[in-house]
Amino acid sequence: MKGIKGFQKGHPNYNKGKSIKSTCDECKSKIEIKPSALKWKKHFCNHKCYAKNMIGHKMSKNNRLALIKAHTGLACSTEKKNKISFANSGEKNGMWKEDSERNVKKRIRQRDNFICLLCGLHQEKNGNSLDVHHIDYDQSNNLIQNMISLCHICHAKTNKSKREFWTQHFHLILNDKYGYKYLDNKILIELNDRKSQ
Repeated sequence: MKGIKGFQKGHPNYNKGKSIKSTCDECKSKIEIKPSALKWKKHFCNHKCYAKNMIGHKMSKNNRLALIKAHTGLACSTEKKNKISFANSGEKNGMWKEDSERNVKKRIRQRDNFICLLCGLHQEKNGNSLDVHHIDYDQSNNLIQNMISLCHICHAKTNKSKREFWTQHFHLILNDKYGYKYLDNKILIELNDRKSQ
């Protein structure tokens, strides 16, 4: 194939300029792609599918540097900045958390008097809001008996290792402080407790 450039006659991927049938790698719908798109490993029907598929993928160092270089020195108008800000606000932002989750964390910090229950550091001295740690390490279990306020350093320490030890340790702390009951690392909830939540 020496000497043949692009997808011209004689190239193995030449399809007389016609589209080729494929499937979207995200939603599995049928799409048509140009022969020139065969060089890419994945194909998508639109930008939304592409963006969904890219969640969690890390960019290589070379790609990151190329992107930075391509955008260096480009001026962005206030109108463009506002448009980007609006497009990434609220639920559209990947870091978005529902108000209910924020309220639960706020209630946990208030319950613990804005003090790290492991080292005793107050939130004002911490400089940031205290982290709210899920004792059983299950982010979806937002029962107040499963959450405890920790400073950033203590939170990092508890997430490193000895999870079973930390779970038992925090159960003892919350049992002594608030009377919460646990059995075999499980939360025991009385009917009266559920109504107060």
